[in-house]
Amino acid sequence: MATLAQLQREREAKAAAKGRAENQREMSQASYTAESERLRSRAAALAGKDVEVDVPDLPPA
Repeated sequence: MATLAQLQREREAKAAAKGRAENQREMSQASYTAESERLRSRAAALAGKDVEVDVPDLPPA
């Protein structure tokens, strides 16, 4: 049977893990937002221009 101290440690560990997960989610969301804006800006700069993209790792079509 779990003691009160064990249950408190488990609760604290779960709270810490939840905090880390929320922090990681926030960092990922901020990174995604920044990357999306960067790509949107680059796409806007290329709008109306002829663009050719080479992908060297793929065989030619």
